[in-house]
Order: sequence, then structure tokens, then C-alpha cells
Amino acid sequence: MHRAGLLLAAVSACSFTMTPAPSPLPASGPVTCTSADTRPALDALAAVTTAGVAFYFHAYAGPDHASGAESFEYGTWGTVVVGTGLLAGAIYGHRVAGRCEAARTELLARQRASERLAKLREVARAKSWDLTKQAEAAALAGNCAIVAKLDARVKAEDRDFYEAVFARSIAIRNCAR
Repeated sequence: MHRAGLLLAAVSACSFTMTPAPSPLPASGPVTCTSADTRPALDALAAVTTAGVAFYFHAYAGPDHASGAESFEYGTWGTVVVGTGLLAGAIYGHRVAGRCEAARTELLARQRASERLAKLREVARAKSWDLTKQAEAAALAGNCAIVAKLDARVKAEDRDFYEAVFARSIAIRNCAR
């Protein structure tokens, strides 16, 4: 009978059906988990109700009533076991929902940081391209002092662009000689 009560307690809490957040988090994309607190709230409400029923069995439906001692004992302890399962489900569900929300928040923060970084790279690339055009114009005009100043600025702004474009420009390389 005790096993049946434990099984009933375990399956009675709908929070145990919630989907937890993945660990580790994916690099991108949606996080599929349950973040709603509806199931834990229902489990908590059911646990409180079950506690009231257990109190009723204990206080008012004692073994001296018509139900008998055995019914009283199973009624009291049965509701306590089910209530404990519901309470455990409510706690579990609240934790799952909180972790899910935290995972979604973290993934959103990562995505926003990645977008900001991409925007910064785009701005740096555009600035480096403008400086490279100025350096090429200065090199063609024979003003190598300006090319030297722009060389350091482009290198500091976007090292990859500097190596792929600026340093390979024929006009700029002729000025460096």
C-alpha cells in the first residue's frame, strides 16, 4: 500500500512533466523548455488542499467514527503522501521554470552581445576602408608621411583588414619603399 501511495504522489504532480532547460546551452537558436509557473502553482494549490484534507482526517475523522481505524490511518497517511508528492512537484516545477527563464535570458544576452560585436566590426571595417582610400590617394600624390600615419590607424582599427587590404595595396607599398 505504501508503494501505491508513493506512485500516486509521484504521478499526481503535473510539474514533473515540465521540460527542463538544456545543459549546456546551445550556441544559438531557441531554448526549448517550460518557463510557465502554472503547473507549479496548481501543484502548490493541490498540496495545500491535500494538507487540509489530511488535517480533516486527523482532527475530525478519527478512528472512533464510523469509518474505522484502518480507513482513518490510510486516509490520513495517504493524503500526507500525496500532498508531499504535490509539494515536491511544486518545488521542482518552480526550479525548472526559473532555470528555463534564466537560460533564455542568458542566450538572449549572448545573441545581443554577438550582434553588438558584429556591428562594431562592421563600423571598424568601414572606417578602415575609408582610411585605406585616403592612404592610397596620399600615396599616389607622393605624400608618404600621411600614409605612415594612416598605416598605424588602420592597423589599430582592424588588423584583419589591414593585412588583407591595406598592406597589399600597390600604391601604399610603393610609398613604403
